[in-house]
Amino acid sequence: MQWVFEDFGRDDRIRTCDHTPPRRVRYRTALHPDWANVQKFQKHENRLFSIISQQMCVWGVVLPNTPMKGYLKWPLVGALVLIGLNSFYMSKIEKPAYTVERKLENNVEIRLYPNMVVAKMDLEGASFDEYGSQGFRSIASYIFGNNQSQQKIAMTSPVIMEQGEEASMYFVMPKQYAKSDLPTPNSSKVKIDEVSAKRLAVVRFGGWANDKRIEKHQQELIQQLDKEKIAYKKPFLFMAYNAPWDVFGRRNEVAVELETH
Repeated sequence: MQWVFEDFGRDDRIRTCDHTPPRRVRYRTALHPDWANVQKFQKHENRLFSIISQQMCVWGVVLPNTPMKGYLKWPLVGALVLIGLNSFYMSKIEKPAYTVERKLENNVEIRLYPNMVVAKMDLEGASFDEYGSQGFRSIASYIFGNNQSQQKIAMTSPVIMEQGEEASMYFVMPKQYAKSDLPTPNSSKVKIDEVSAKRLAVVRFGGWANDKRIEKHQQELIQQLDKEKIAYKKPFLFMAYNAPWDVFGRRNEVAVELETH
């Protein structure tokens, strides 16, 4: 199959998606002239076209209204492959082994989390939009070798942001490390700490996160816990499972700790 990017025509196999008018992405397939013999593949092609067009709109790709040249086509295909492989890698990295104790309505779960060792940094505010990337960069620098042993530590997920009056962000360390095993950070802003076992109420959502969406799911979580008469205590947590450049299968969660009885 050959990919061709071109102007609109009278071919109903051409699909489009707009991002910022008047720019738009246009594409179709150059199929075998005997269209009847390849109709059985149309369903699968349509699904693939839909995925690619959605991602192009997300990235803000602007393509010329002429057939795509080879030097443009293959870098684009390569980028799609690399992003897909990276998303697959991120889905396989270590995550805390929590236990789901109960499932509620509206995609809410009650989970028990074990003790965890974390690399933590205090933030100036609780806004994910304003301070999320700052915290991520600082702690990522620590695990990438910015420590007194120049030791690299495997990435885990999720990255957790505590959104209270005293906001912070932390990375969970791989389970083979005790607190005493970890190297001392070079930055005075990064601390190695232990988080005790907790029962959390958690709601999951997809896509890219921002303050508005996080607040929306916090309110949904509050409503569900109030409905079930389950007591909780702030601060809320935001848990991000994907790198910012991940495209497929994004996972975000809002959580809050439950009161012990």
